Amino acid sequence: HAARPKPARAVIEAWWWSRRAWQSTWRPPPWRRLRWKWQRMCRGWSDRDTWSLDSYLARIISGNVTHLRDHGHSYPGEEQGADGQQWHGILTRIAEPLSMDWDRIVDGEPPEARRERQERELAAQQDALRLMAEWFHHLWD
Repeated sequence: HAARPKPARAVIEAWWWSRRAWQSTWRPPPWRRLRWKWQRMCRGWSDRDTWSLDSYLARIISGNVTHLRDHGHSYPGEEQGADGQQWHGILTRIAEPLSMDWDRIVDGEPPEARRERQERELAAQQDALRLMAEWFHHLWD
């Protein structure tokens, strides 16, 4: 790219940026979105969900646990090791890390800082999943 003449580089860069802008606004056609909705109704998940299954599951788990935390009426009980206030904290420690998109790009963030942030957020998500596994059979209302 850098070896090309300056006018050609300008055209290539303009094309690249316009293509990137178009792709950011692109949406799948309506028939495909309808198919995915039908798949979710029939089997509970769609082909699109499996494209990035980790992100999909993190978003679903985080949303459900947040709803349980905010609208739930029960908790495991003191004999199980958690009263109402402790249960609220446990659910928060599960939901918040899973709601983060650890692979996001922050403008102006140096690569080393990005790698450190991703490692921290990934460790927090893994801790949340361990905590969820520990309390898995208590996630009900």
